Amino acid sequence: MDFAEAHHFSMSANFHGGAEVMNYPWDIWYSDENPHADTDWFEKICTNYVSSARELYPNYMSDVTSDGVTEGADWYIAEGTRQDFMMYYQNCREVTVELSSTKLLSTDQLNNFWNYNKQALIDFLKEVTYGVNGRVTNTSGEPVDAKVEISGHDKDNSEVYTDPANGDYYRPIAPGTYTVTYSSEGYISQNHTITISNWKQTVVKDIVLEQAQQFEISGRVTNLEGTGLQNAKIQILNTSVEPVYTNVSGYYTFPNVFENTHTLVASLSGYAVSVKNVTLIGANQTVDFELAPSNAYSFEDMVPDEFSFGADAAWNRVQGVSYDGDYAMKSGNIRHNQESIMKVESNSTEAGVISFYKKVSSESTFDFLYFYIDTQLKGSWSGEDDWSFQSYQVTEGTHTYLWEYNKDGNAIGGYDCAWVDYIEIPKSTSDTEFVDSSKFVIGENPTKGKFEIFPLKTEILSVKIYDLSGKEMQYLSSNLTFYLSQPGVYIVKVTTPDGIVSKPLIVLK
Repeated sequence: MDFAEAHHFSMSANFHGGAEVMNYPWDIWYSDENPHADTDWFEKICTNYVSSARELYPNYMSDVTSDGVTEGADWYIAEGTRQDFMMYYQNCREVTVELSSTKLLSTDQLNNFWNYNKQALIDFLKEVTYGVNGRVTNTSGEPVDAKVEISGHDKDNSEVYTDPANGDYYRPIAPGTYTVTYSSEGYISQNHTITISNWKQTVVKDIVLEQAQQFEISGRVTNLEGTGLQNAKIQILNTSVEPVYTNVSGYYTFPNVFENTHTLVASLSGYAVSVKNVTLIGANQTVDFELAPSNAYSFEDMVPDEFSFGADAAWNRVQGVSYDGDYAMKSGNIRHNQESIMKVESNSTEAGVISFYKKVSSESTFDFLYFYIDTQLKGSWSGEDDWSFQSYQVTEGTHTYLWEYNKDGNAIGGYDCAWVDYIEIPKSTSDTEFVDSSKFVIGENPTKGKFEIFPLKTEILSVKIYDLSGKEMQYLSSNLTFYLSQPGVYIVKVTTPDGIVSKPLIVLK
């Protein structure tokens, strides 16, 4: 792993005995669950390998599948393989070559198996030169550390990167027409349409990226009433720009940001995360945010019914270690080679961001907290990792969010668990509307913790009151008059025959 980190590999293979088959990524995901972006390419190069070897040994690589090729997890699931490591963490194309049904060949067989594989190996090495390759430099001819990504195709880190020392890149891929994006922080991104006509074609595409200028992004963060919010965190995703925080009046400034299309995220405890895209070209930009009260899961009162858990050991609501309030979710007590899973499904009515806070205490580099969106791994954390904020963009529609604490085959470290708290999911069809004046009104100017609810052409079935952290408040009531013990800002949720309706920001003077 250290050797891979220190070098820049574009393609690789690892070799095993005990079976005969060409095995390609992923070893952790079934092909019908989450196929690799380049499954067609992997199928082709593995089939070519087997065909070449069978010219000398017609029955070679036939004890697992008839064609001698398999996707890893379709054969059997294996966690933490070198193949998946090189693919996911090193952006390299790697296969596993299972060379012999005999685990350890006798020495008199070694020459035969070398002969079966020799030409196939040479042809395998050539595969990395097909597709598209070239160099990415700046206007001074210097190599650029750049990302080469195929729009609408790449996923799960299947994009490739240039070698920073030379600027060269290699992107083998199945025939087709693709939009390739070349990007690097500090430079203006470029999109190019490239057509690969056949499996043995090489398109050489050298790119010169122009240095980007720097401009200012500034703005203000307010609540729904237009009041500036202090200490809101503003991030520019996928850049090295450090986050900034709003001042007492809600203003923020990034003084020097490179030209590009950027994604900004505004977050503040008690409020829903807000995301905006901005194209920063040739002039300063103003980006304002209006934050609504949060409907985050903070687990202060219960584990919501929509959460479900895996078979090995359920996550538990625990007190004493939390990011927000007094409670958080903690992974279950599992043994070696087990996982503790927590998941929730949501049908988001609009694109947005899922965010949460997480903490990990585990055997470093062996036991992990993983986070998935629809089976796609989005993040992994190991060792001693204190509370930190995580956020990921999601599209409109139904998504499954899954947290998995996973242990390897031996040893433990730290507290051997993970915690998750304050989960915020984009607005879903099950969420309540913040404003619906057709259902009920609340008496104006509530004072001293007293206010009244007046139903409009509906029946009031129940009332719950929350503070802005999501904690349910206790109250006294008489009919539809309510009394809270202290002034503050609250959300009133009223259950009617048509569903639950919310009213935000009830100010008790």
